[in-house]
Amino acid sequence: MNRLRLEQLFFSVCVYCSFVAVFIVVGIPLVCVLVAAPRRCYTRSGVVFWLLDIFYKSALASFLVPIVVTGEQVSLEKPIIIIGNHQSLIDIFLIGAMFNGRPHIWYALSYYAKMPIFGFIVRNLLFAVNPARPAEAARGFMRGLRHAEKYGLHLALFPEAGRFNDGTVHSFMRGFALAARTLQRPVVPIYMPYNGLVYLPAAWRVVSHRLVAFVGPEMYVAEQESDEVFVDRVYQWFLHLEENSNVSYGI
Repeated sequence: MNRLRLEQLFFSVCVYCSFVAVFIVVGIPLVCVLVAAPRRCYTRSGVVFWLLDIFYKSALASFLVPIVVTGEQVSLEKPIIIIGNHQSLIDIFLIGAMFNGRPHIWYALSYYAKMPIFGFIVRNLLFAVNPARPAEAARGFMRGLRHAEKYGLHLALFPEAGRFNDGTVHSFMRGFALAARTLQRPVVPIYMPYNGLVYLPAAWRVVSHRLVAFVGPEMYVAEQESDEVFVDRVYQWFLHLEENSNVSYGI
């Protein structure tokens, strides 16, 4: 085993140990609070979102790499919709940290809800959708919109409706456009080019490389603009950054 492999192994072990420590110190108390707290605590500022914010930021720190957030300032004074490309588990922590403890909900793929431990968090704080079953996915999506509107919650989702580790941005579903139009909220795009480079879904190793989040401007659906045109306008913003990021995972 050469020196580079040994260094990668040592770094990966350090990251895993750090993440386990974060889960023990923060994740387990968060799960306990979710078990004990009444449902109304999930829709207002309090210990649930305070712990969740600590978990997001501590989990990010456990990857032991520098993080750079550039571009526009995320304004949380009014409810917004944050979307991002999806490459890695890191995406969830990075976008979640943007909310700074403000009450929010996620949309997630239904298979996450079946995972041990994490699935419990998904079932309590997220709205699971299954793109393979359009009617079921539509019902779950609309439940999430009604919930976000009723309680004034921020919203986060990955418009690619999947996680891709080839370093490219894939086509977007139009759910975020429907949410923006229905809720009359701006969409804030966040492009994260290196998350999958640091931690690929199918890989055990963790690579030491800085994480960068490009935050775009607030984007509104124009009155005469169709959902398809709005989706393409946002998608083109991601493609422009992708073309200039020069990311290659060697896949």
